[in-house]
Amino acid sequence: MWPNEPANGPTASSASSPPRRRRQSFTMRGSIVGISDGLRGTSRGHYALLHGLDMLVSMFLMAPAVVSYWRGTWALMDHYVFPDQPNLSNLVSVAIGAGCHTLFTMVQHPLERHLHPDKHRLMYYVLSRVYTALFSFGCVNSFRGVWKALDEHTGLNPATVAALTAVPVVALGCMRALRNISAPPFVIVTDNHENYFQVPTMFHTSSRQTLLYILDCLFSVLVVHTLVVFVWRGGWCIFDIYLFPRHYAWSAWGSLTLGYCITIVAFSLQPCMMSVVQRMSGCCRVLVVDMYHLFSFVGTVNVWRGVWNLLNHYLLPGNPVASYWISHLLPFLLLVLLNSANSILVRGVYIDAEEEGGQCVEFPIYYLRLFFQNRRRKKLMRQHALGKRPPGSHKTTLLDNNHQQNHSPSPPSSRKSSKEQPLQPCLSHGLSHGMSHPHHHNLRVQLPAQLPASYKDIPESPV
Repeated sequence: MWPNEPANGPTASSASSPPRRRRQSFTMRGSIVGISDGLRGTSRGHYALLHGLDMLVSMFLMAPAVVSYWRGTWALMDHYVFPDQPNLSNLVSVAIGAGCHTLFTMVQHPLERHLHPDKHRLMYYVLSRVYTALFSFGCVNSFRGVWKALDEHTGLNPATVAALTAVPVVALGCMRALRNISAPPFVIVTDNHENYFQVPTMFHTSSRQTLLYILDCLFSVLVVHTLVVFVWRGGWCIFDIYLFPRHYAWSAWGSLTLGYCITIVAFSLQPCMMSVVQRMSGCCRVLVVDMYHLFSFVGTVNVWRGVWNLLNHYLLPGNPVASYWISHLLPFLLLVLLNSANSILVRGVYIDAEEEGGQCVEFPIYYLRLFFQNRRRKKLMRQHALGKRPPGSHKTTLLDNNHQQNHSPSPPSSRKSSKEQPLQPCLSHGLSHGMSHPHHHNLRVQLPAQLPASYKDIPESPV
């Protein structure tokens, strides 16, 4: 159960004809941008510094802001929506959450076609942020409705909690959808216009197959997303039961400390895990990836629980309604200004270990690196426009960056030598929520005389 306070809640071929269409993979939360290795090629120390700063931004800025929004929205629903009739209140949240998720999943393609900054910039920015606000509200309600219904009908018996956690974990693992439990601080979602409205479904059914597409959307929302809520509630309740259950503040501080310690360890293990899974294949690879996601999830749920309960305890305890409104509004405005409001959303279904190599365990926390990559892109474009060859271009890596899409490079055995290697798309990762990024760090190519057209598609800076 969420904390026993007025505010409770939480929160990824053969030669036969016709050829079989290759399944398209998506980045985590449908919003993570791959970084071109050109930024790495300039200075390893510089890139490592930016990587470290991105981790700090994710842990100490993005994650607390997202948790604060969820806490405020959840508590406002507790306060205003049938507070004396919990079952009806839960039902309203379930209806809002399922309705918003299903609607925005089904209309993603019309939104992508008709809302674009090149058509009407002001209208796009206003309506896209309204979309994020509505979808965020729906995400919180989808969790709240299922979560509080479980609280009402199953309680906090340890055996029941364990069963209601283990079964969904196994179910998600069997569906290769366990990565969808991921959330900040292991995910940063920037609000770039490319694929802003994209919500991948479980089976990636084409919207032209209307009936199958509707069934795919319903399965993704009503089955996969609900199982994610079960896992989150179970992880949260376990620490409610065993971590200083009689000392609310101690329990909150303990969760925060434990969560950040596990998060730091998970980030530190990332290079090792990438090397390990790159050498694996089949079920063993998926199992190792899922275990790593579960380990990071323990850190995630503790960070969320710690921040959430500390806000309950310290943020205007004498005026809870004002505390809820502050927690609801200010973090959302901050995330909009930081161009990362989509970090709030829990949307889409992403498949475990779908990417090649070690990218399936690389956490999508690009923020400052996108900013500096964008500056570098603009500089090179200016030099190209002036007819100048960029200094050091003989050793600069420039990989095509297709935002929010995973384009798998050819397998290592088929790659050419570094001198002959053509430009290739940079693979992006995927939780979320859940949860991606460049992996071929040693690839070096010369800058061509003419910049590729796709080079213009590198997303704008998040800040």
